Amino acid sequence: MAMKKLRRLMPYFLSALCIMGYAFYMYTEFNSFNSSNVSEWEERMEPIRDALPLGIFEAGYLAESDIPNNSVAFDEAEFFMTQYALAPVALIRGFQSSWIVGNFGSDASFKDIEPWLENNLREYKIQNFGFGIYLIQDIPE
Repeated sequence: MAMKKLRRLMPYFLSALCIMGYAFYMYTEFNSFNSSNVSEWEERMEPIRDALPLGIFEAGYLAESDIPNNSVAFDEAEFFMTQYALAPVALIRGFQSSWIVGNFGSDASFKDIEPWLENNLREYKIQNFGFGIYLIQDIPE
């Protein structure tokens, strides 16, 4: 009899456990950055927003984690803050757009990134905005 009750309650218990785990994850993610971080990031992205031509509503986004043989994990918080700061420009990860925002971290130097860009883009212009942030224009042939 007790086993029957336990079986009936098990889905509810597992659902509650999943919801609590997700709530804890969201709490730690949103607690990791606050409004001052977002404001600083907005200021850092302002020159990029100004450098993008009018009429551009889509740009690529590359991060340090995209560079081959790099063990850095993708930073979702920085991606979302960049998306917010550059709105209404939609960011799409990868090389598909003619304008690409590169967020490679302050430790990366252009000589580390250049061979990788040369393998993926035939001809491009690049602007360095400091802090490992670049604006890359893919120039079609």
